[in-house]
Amino acid sequence: MIKTFTIQNQVGDNVSIINLGARLVKWDTLVNGQSRNIIVGYQDYELYRDDPSYCGAIAGPYANRIKDATVQLNGVLHKLAANEGNNVLHSGNNALESCMWQVKEHSTRAITLKYWLEDGFNGFPGSITFEVEYRLAEQTSQLKININAYSEKETFIGPTGHAYFNLSGVNANKTSLIDQHSLWLNCQHYTPVDDEGIPTGNVDEVQHTQFDFTKFTNIGSKSINHNYVVNDTSKPSAVLVSPEQDLTLEVISGYPGLQVYTSDYLSSPLLPRQGICLEPQFYPNSPNVAHFPFYTTSPDHPFSEKIIYKLNK
Repeated sequence: MIKTFTIQNQVGDNVSIINLGARLVKWDTLVNGQSRNIIVGYQDYELYRDDPSYCGAIAGPYANRIKDATVQLNGVLHKLAANEGNNVLHSGNNALESCMWQVKEHSTRAITLKYWLEDGFNGFPGSITFEVEYRLAEQTSQLKININAYSEKETFIGPTGHAYFNLSGVNANKTSLIDQHSLWLNCQHYTPVDDEGIPTGNVDEVQHTQFDFTKFTNIGSKSINHNYVVNDTSKPSAVLVSPEQDLTLEVISGYPGLQVYTSDYLSSPLLPRQGICLEPQFYPNSPNVAHFPFYTTSPDHPFSEKIIYKLNK
């Protein structure tokens, strides 16, 4: 059964999480005294059961694409469950986004959810325990997602949050696209992809391409679903500004990459380009590309990463 849990703070932020996929399904924040939901999703939460777009979910164990659905680890070739042609996207079908997570702790400002994957799930070696904490700051509009994972064997893990943002607001009576949002990225390089969305292995400069957001730039009609190389993880990876310039979103993480997706393939009842995903991550296919930054998770090296969404008004 899908259950909804709410966390809130003293400055008017109300965040809704559901146990299916540990999903962020709503974030109401006060802008000029008015409540505004900035998360794109379904009004009927039952639709998340068959959601093809990972709306608000924790995607993993390994987010994004892996070529040929195979990873070689310590001389052993692991065959994963392909779900996009010969490749695997977000770890195959019925992965973390489809699981019913257990609520470990729930307080006014925070919730921790937990899920255990058995050894060999969709081809991943070792049983893996995931814990995800959503925590609101008390006096600022900041939501921190702490993602931790513990494995019984050495394995490859790289989950992320897959929320779609629209800073103009999302509700039943108002539909706006993200074209007039302005975006800045702390990224001077990106990883080009082949016709299957798999990185070619090259790392190219964004300068003089449509992928250049090193200065605040309107998204416009640009169609983007690419990984960017984060220059400096001590600074925000991305800053998104509403068309009205009354709300700004900073995305902060220790991950070396950031997937930017302009949601061109959102489907009914949602609309294409209704939101934008800014997904901190390891680069797609990193376990198979030696010069892409990546580390494995093992019993003596558990996985721990954070994603911070900070609103400025």
